[in-house]
Amino acid sequence: MIEMYRKRLKSWIVVAFAGTLGLTGCHKTAMPNATTAPVPAVAAGDLYLAGAADYQNGDKDKAVDELAISVHQNPDAVMPRQLLAKIYLEKNDYAKAADQFQVLTKLDPYTQPNFYELGYCQQLLNQLPQAVSNYQQALQLDPRDAKAATNLGVVYLSLNQIGDAVKSLDVATQLDDKSWYAWASFGIALDAHGHARDAEQAFRRSLELDVSQTSTIYKLGSNLLSQGRASEAVPVLQELVKRDDSIRSHKKLAEAFVASHDLAGATAEYRKLVQLDPRNYQMINALALVLIERYEKEAEFADNKKT
Repeated sequence: MIEMYRKRLKSWIVVAFAGTLGLTGCHKTAMPNATTAPVPAVAAGDLYLAGAADYQNGDKDKAVDELAISVHQNPDAVMPRQLLAKIYLEKNDYAKAADQFQVLTKLDPYTQPNFYELGYCQQLLNQLPQAVSNYQQALQLDPRDAKAATNLGVVYLSLNQIGDAVKSLDVATQLDDKSWYAWASFGIALDAHGHARDAEQAFRRSLELDVSQTSTIYKLGSNLLSQGRASEAVPVLQELVKRDDSIRSHKKLAEAFVASHDLAGATAEYRKLVQLDPRNYQMINALALVLIERYEKEAEFADNKKT
């Protein structure tokens, strides 16, 4: 019996020793080599702070790389994504900025700028129906956002929804009476809607706020011509060509001279146009017609004088 007990004890010791060897072997196998230990992953929060610091230091490309990893590691974090979207916007990468703002409108649906910026990106990407939707949402969250109302009106103009454009831009000019852009856009909408007199006042108000806007001067001159007030359009367009020595501007001034029966002025402008573009046969023909009309009038005047 004692012999049997000794045999059992010996077998337990062997098993226990073998188990110890096995566990030790497993432990040694699992231990990494000190020279090849992997570098710990940087936390998403640390990457956000690093990206923010690089952005402040002017290194936008590095900031983008760090923030992109941060939002990948923590997709629900709002602040890193907001900064990433802002940087994309500043880099004029509107498609990538729109992608980030699109996610932000889901993560943070009560922050109005997310919808405004998304609409702005979509407007620049010519995704106009989507831009309308997001500008409208931005205005629901903040009805006093003049920029959203202005841009919404401009998008409506691009979509040829003139009535909606007039309404939105009317609101925009009430919210921000000092925005030349809102007033100029309002004038375009009113002109397109057939309200020439109201459009004229909007253009004049825009130029009171910023007289350097040549596009608005051009619109005002064209508006006055459309109202049959060519003599008033001439000085407006003369001011235009001082600021914008382009074919488009000189052509509109020439048309105003013709409409106001100032053939000498029209001749001078068409000569200028031919100098600017000697192969523009349309302008050459217009000059010829004005010269013929001048000759006929001078001949008629000479005959009357003889008589």
